Amino acid sequence: MLPDALRYLWDWFVDLSNGRGSSGFGPNPLSWPDYDAWCRMMDIRLDKWEFAALRRLDATYLMSQSGAKEKK
Repeated sequence: MLPDALRYLWDWFVDLSNGRGSSGFGPNPLSWPDYDAWCRMMDIRLDKWEFAALRRLDATYLMSQSGAKEKK
């Protein structure tokens, strides 16, 4: 369960993630230019901890995707 006060971070991550590329073998990690372009387009200035949290969410997402493929 995500606290309401942090719900916006999840929404931001989902929006960012929807624009991610793929290598053909699975999703690519979000790159620094991905974050930069998204922030400029959305007119958002991330605090350091928000950026770190988004990167941790991305790492967790990628790990969950690689685990899903190994189980198939």
